[in-house]
Amino acid sequence: MDDDVFLAVKNIALGSGKRLGDVVSELVRKSLQEESRRATDSTTSLPVFSISHDAPIIPACRAADLLAEEEE
Repeated sequence: MDDDVFLAVKNIALGSGKRLGDVVSELVRKSLQEESRRATDSTTSLPVFSISHDAPIIPACRAADLLAEEEE
């Protein structure tokens, strides 16, 4: 375990009164649960996410502009 991770877990354990191993187990379980909640498209296996029903559509030209700005 990396030193910075160990110190962070140790601080959580000290602050919560829990044992170090219990804190590590809780953090790993939480991470695994979040990983399993990530939705993917069954056809493409690409990640998907929910948006509100009234969210505006981003036209392809705007998406291209945003990507070009990131490259600058």
